[in-house]
Amino acid sequence: MGFGYAIFSMPLLTMIWGPQEAVCVVIASGFVVEILVLVASGSRPRSSRRAVLELSVWSVPGLLLGAIALTRVPQVPLQILIALAVVLAVLDQLRPRFPGRAVAPAAEPGRWAHSGAAAPMIGAVSGFLSSCTSLGAPPVVLYLNARLREPRRVRDTLVMLSVARLPLSVGILLMTSAWALPSGLPLLWVAAGLGFLIGRRLFELLNADIYQRVTFGLLVAAAAMAVGSVAVGVMAG
Repeated sequence: MGFGYAIFSMPLLTMIWGPQEAVCVVIASGFVVEILVLVASGSRPRSSRRAVLELSVWSVPGLLLGAIALTRVPQVPLQILIALAVVLAVLDQLRPRFPGRAVAPAAEPGRWAHSGAAAPMIGAVSGFLSSCTSLGAPPVVLYLNARLREPRRVRDTLVMLSVARLPLSVGILLMTSAWALPSGLPLLWVAAGLGFLIGRRLFELLNADIYQRVTFGLLVAAAAMAVGSVAVGVMAG
């Protein structure tokens, strides 16, 4: 569906293996899903090349800082960072649903995504979250939804960005000694492939309006899961 893989996987995988292994597993298994999305579409990806290039370039500093944090920051603070990122994404989606008290007319929805500072900020934040939590998708999804709007183009751009950043992510994780893969990865590849088949069918049934609602619902569910993982981590000491 172009959204939700890392968000739903990361909190659970972190509790099983720890942040470092979980990040590497999500990168390695998520790449399989991304390739399947591109191959199964049967047509050329309708991605925004400019968005992919800009976000890839601006994510490099964030990727490096995130990889360093992954090897030095304890597990619970990283889980809190995961929860915070998702909760902020939910709040950002909720903001337009409540009328403001300002007298001036509201700005055009999505206008912020076309400003000169949007791509550098989103790229750096996404890169940092990708390296230390594998949760770089939410800020990018919000950015692409505001800038591109069309579900198919948003999904394809998100996938192409992940593919483009894969060598950067793996290279930086190796350079910082943060790359670590546990056993059992082939089983996760199989499970991810099955999930892809189900998600592909659901995506074909969604129009633009329903896609936006589903995206918001996934964010809310992911936020609840991330907050729950923080509570479990704190209780576990």
